[in-house]
Amino acid sequence: MTGLAMSALSLLEARCQEWTPDYCGVYLLISGDEIVYVGSSRFVHARFESHTNDGKEFDRALWFRVPPESMLAYEGALIRRLAPRYNTSAPAYRGDDAAILAILGLPAHEDEAAAVRAWREKRSVFARRGYYLRKERERAWADDLVSEGRR
Repeated sequence: MTGLAMSALSLLEARCQEWTPDYCGVYLLISGDEIVYVGSSRFVHARFESHTNDGKEFDRALWFRVPPESMLAYEGALIRRLAPRYNTSAPAYRGDDAAILAILGLPAHEDEAAAVRAWREKRSVFARRGYYLRKERERAWADDLVSEGRR
């Protein structure tokens, strides 16, 4: 684990709260000492429960309250800064990552524009990968139909 990830986890742990139903905020899924997913929800507890069924491997979760109008900005800033392995997309960049990271006590990107470009490139790689996986599934489905004589 990198020094940034370790210190980010320590700083964010200090701001996080125990699970309380019906609060909105940003949550972190953690495996060992690694933040593996960052998300936001108006009903954090319910959203957390859905992650227990979707294949993400984590051993604990933390969250902190954020006003509903700021949830996506906080989520996006953390995703772009920490690049968790399960996040394949991030809310749109609004130009306020440095301010949000400062509020959370995290170091800002040295070059915010370059960080946004890098995230967009990562996102396009995931999008292309998803496109090819869909095409493979479609071909397999068509092959199954042909082999069963239904096409």
